[in-house]
Amino acid sequence: MTPRVDFYALVAGVRHNVRRTEIFSPSRRLPVLRARKEVMIRLRADGFSTTQIGRWMGRDHSTVIHATRGQG
Repeated sequence: MTPRVDFYALVAGVRHNVRRTEIFSPSRRLPVLRARKEVMIRLRADGFSTTQIGRWMGRDHSTVIHATRGQG
């Protein structure tokens, strides 16, 4: 995991009022899902592959594709 992933998770956690560790957990609470999606979108915008992001987030690459579909 890169420092950028940690930073984005921290920012998204504060914005959505969830702990950073929850973003990487299997939780499906709506605030956690929104924070997780935000992190994925930011990482994808930075040019990381869906496979890399999925590995860092503990998800499949197809989940990253779905979360970032239609984003900038």
